[in-house]
Amino acid sequence: MTRDAAALLKTMVELPPLPAVSLRLMELASDERTNAQQLANVLSADPALTARILRFGNSAAYGYQRRVASVREAIMVVGFELVSQVAFATSMIDNFRRFRPGDEHFDTDTFWLHSVSVAIGGEAVARKCMFARPSDAFTAGILHDVGRLVLRQTFPREFDLAAVMSAGTHAAFRESELATMGYAHDDVGRALGEHWNFPEQIAEAIGNHHRSDLRLRTDGLSGIVACCARLAAFKAEVKVDDEASVPPDLAETEELCGGWSTVEAQASTLVEAISGGTNRGGDR
Repeated sequence: MTRDAAALLKTMVELPPLPAVSLRLMELASDERTNAQQLANVLSADPALTARILRFGNSAAYGYQRRVASVREAIMVVGFELVSQVAFATSMIDNFRRFRPGDEHFDTDTFWLHSVSVAIGGEAVARKCMFARPSDAFTAGILHDVGRLVLRQTFPREFDLAAVMSAGTHAAFRESELATMGYAHDDVGRALGEHWNFPEQIAEAIGNHHRSDLRLRTDGLSGIVACCARLAAFKAEVKVDDEASVPPDLAETEELCGGWSTVEAQASTLVEAISGGTNRGGDR
């Protein structure tokens, strides 16, 4: 039987807070009247975040003719939505970097690459099929596995054992969590989303991402995140990029997101821009 995830959060002494900038970014994303200057004002108030945004805006991937010198200019060059995504991803990843148990079998680089891939894939699908807001899909995607970080912090030994038992397969990890800790990360993630006062549909999508019965065209935001998470897990486990090998129920997801290899390449660029190459291998 799964234990009460909400009750677990109440017992935690160091429950990760929701960064203020993340909350403000979610508010801006929900308001269609938001403009580039408002976004720039929020991001420019955080010097460390500003530096990351400028580094991303000046990355070779964009080939801009002159150096980007301000957040507003970065928004003009890279795009409003992409800058918002980089900022949200940066604030969330940094928020959890200070929680570093001494485990040996959990690679946080791989964890965030998977999370950001699901976020980018979900955002692309939502933009094309309009079953949910793209910004909600990105938020729910990047946080769909956040419960694992909470369990890792709370039960470091048991979590390490679960990682060994699962041998890196995403579906098996959940079963190993239940066997070793009595909690599943999707339940913990939903409880954390509710604790942070996320919109109901985002908390639900985080909690539902392992439901194999959810479908892209019938289940809204939860369906998008669940399908992208399943596609990411499938690709990671079979190690191929052959569209014909994708299960029929995920073929449309693969098509709408533009191919999973493209999604992962975009995610890798974003994660590398956030880390700047300084944290690779430092939290494993």
